[in-house]
Amino acid sequence: MMLKTQRRPGESDAESGGWWQSDYWIFSPLQDMTFVLLTPLLILLTFAAARRGGWINGLLTFGLALAMAHYLPGILRAYGDRALFHRFRVRLILAPLFLIAISTWFAYLSLHIVILLALLWGQWHWMMQVYGFVRIYDAKGVGGPAKTPIQNAAAGGEPNIAWPVGPTLKKGVGGPAKTPIRKAAEGGVPNMAWPVGPTLKKRVAARTPAWLDQMICLMWFGMCVFVLNNDLPSYVTSFYESGGPSLPAQAFAWFARGWLVLTVAVTLFYVIRTSQAIRDGRWPNPLKFVFIAVTFVYLKYTASVVERPFMGLVMFESWHDIQYLAIVWLFNVNRARKSPEAGPFIRFLFRPRAILVLAYVGVCLAFGSLTHAWSLFEDKTVVRIAISLVTATGLLHYYLDGFIWKIRETETRQALGVRPGSEAGEIRRITAEPSAVLASGLVPAWSRHALLWLLFVIPAALFFVRESKGNVARPLQIYENVIEAFPDSPNAHYQLGRELQDAGRLREATVHFERALSLAPDLLPARIFMGVLLGDQRDLAGARAHFEQALKMDPKNAEVHNDLGIILDEQGDLTSAKAHLDLAVAIEPQYALAQNNLGIVLAKIGDLAQARLHHERAVRIEPDFADAHYQLGVTMAKQGNLAGAVDHLEQAIRIDPDLHLAHNSLGEVLKSQGKLPEAKAHFEQALRIKPHDATAQQNLATTEAALQDRSH
Repeated sequence: MMLKTQRRPGESDAESGGWWQSDYWIFSPLQDMTFVLLTPLLILLTFAAARRGGWINGLLTFGLALAMAHYLPGILRAYGDRALFHRFRVRLILAPLFLIAISTWFAYLSLHIVILLALLWGQWHWMMQVYGFVRIYDAKGVGGPAKTPIQNAAAGGEPNIAWPVGPTLKKGVGGPAKTPIRKAAEGGVPNMAWPVGPTLKKRVAARTPAWLDQMICLMWFGMCVFVLNNDLPSYVTSFYESGGPSLPAQAFAWFARGWLVLTVAVTLFYVIRTSQAIRDGRWPNPLKFVFIAVTFVYLKYTASVVERPFMGLVMFESWHDIQYLAIVWLFNVNRARKSPEAGPFIRFLFRPRAILVLAYVGVCLAFGSLTHAWSLFEDKTVVRIAISLVTATGLLHYYLDGFIWKIRETETRQALGVRPGSEAGEIRRITAEPSAVLASGLVPAWSRHALLWLLFVIPAALFFVRESKGNVARPLQIYENVIEAFPDSPNAHYQLGRELQDAGRLREATVHFERALSLAPDLLPARIFMGVLLGDQRDLAGARAHFEQALKMDPKNAEVHNDLGIILDEQGDLTSAKAHLDLAVAIEPQYALAQNNLGIVLAKIGDLAQARLHHERAVRIEPDFADAHYQLGVTMAKQGNLAGAVDHLEQAIRIDPDLHLAHNSLGEVLKSQGKLPEAKAHFEQALRIKPHDATAQQNLATTEAALQDRSH
């Protein structure tokens, strides 16, 4: 544990031992580097190892669980901190009920607007956490020789001449009454005679750096997500899926240009103001700028990762989650130590003990595992509702974080170790927000809070009406509109290709898959479905090339090994086909399709015993798998087990009455048993399903001849 020395009033950074030993850090130099500043490097190394080791899918599964895991600490704070719960008890009771109800209701009706609102709110939440860390680092910094009026007063001096001196300041001279500054410096509360007019103007000027920090975070966050990487198409797609009206393509181009111009203007203003502050001797915390730079370089990179769904999101979300878990631990440990109002649960769990740190992380991850609970169900409605509960929990997390971590509040600053002498902290404690001063007497706090909820309720209601009335374009039209607005979006081309592929328009689908891969060669889903499409078109060499390329990106993808095994089987390379199908079932033993395909290849090789074993595994895994029952019946017939063959062939027909191959094979078995009328019926049924099946025609002819011979 690093020991920190207390800086003497007025002492410069150099005099106190250098910035590395100073209290610029939120935790300590090593901990800040690990949990905040250099965490992206650790995440990138982990993903690189996962790619090389073939456990990227497991890492993504963990990352999604971690995303939900970080919801829990805020919930624990809100409902486990007695003082906080008592203060906000009405909203803390009503908000989860409302969010769960509306999320599950919309999921049951298969409406999309809540998903879109969650995406937008989530982006705002990400940005505000970045801004929060920026402000904490700013508050941790120490200005140069110049001091604010409050700092002068706290040090025993007089306010400098830049501070407005009016009737309120004169009132306290020579009498028992104290100025608001002196009263605050002695630990009191400013009296109500605080001047409103000129003081508010000065207050706004003092808050400008905070607003600039927020603006710089907002503008560059939008640049990285919506402009530089053009992630906007996914939000536009969700907008159209929710029932949004079609927008002109040029509107999005002008939006991007406008955002770029505004970002440049805000950045220049930010640089100028920061330079002026430095010239005036008010040195900002350099770690703030390191954090800003790392954040947006990393965000730019992760937003450009399109290798597979959610990968870039998980990479940035993991950093966000680690930051959050670390800062909440620090906050709660300090609050549990300093405040009796924290509540018994908070005081018990958040103690500086290694075992409790492990318990904290373990409980959070256990909670986060609920994000995968939907996979336990098969009914699509139940799956949607299970996912909606995760969405509702995320919305609750975004909502709680909007008011339970306010750095301007004294208790929050104390728990985070922000010095009361810093400008970012002290001015916020002594003076109220201008908007709060002006609005407190005009609009009640609950009314202002209710107005914010309208930002969620009004869009939800409007889009509910549109989508529930069927005012939603077909998926094909949606993706065509998105392509028109964003012709260089690889994901949009991929999605349109999938829709065209499902519609049987394979040539058009090929064009869009090829365009997607030219824009993003590492787009794994496009690579895989391009291989499937070429296989359907009997371009076996082309399909093989795409599957092999996909396996270079994801060597432990069981589905791709299965697909490649099918192509190699059709090319006659049974040895290589068996090798890839063996890998598929080794990676995913419960993969019924791969088990069945491996059985087919083994039967062709002549290993009927092993073929039967894999077919039996396939039907155990998936009892209603018609083709697996058919293949098992054929293999058992070859082994001479005719009764077993009849049983499985009949099950295949029961599951899929139009499986003409099963009718034909069952007819052959029945014919070998001497049951010619029954065999004839199945041959006839096979020909009704597929009239020109030569094998069934020949079998029917020989059976009819045998029946005629028998009749004579």
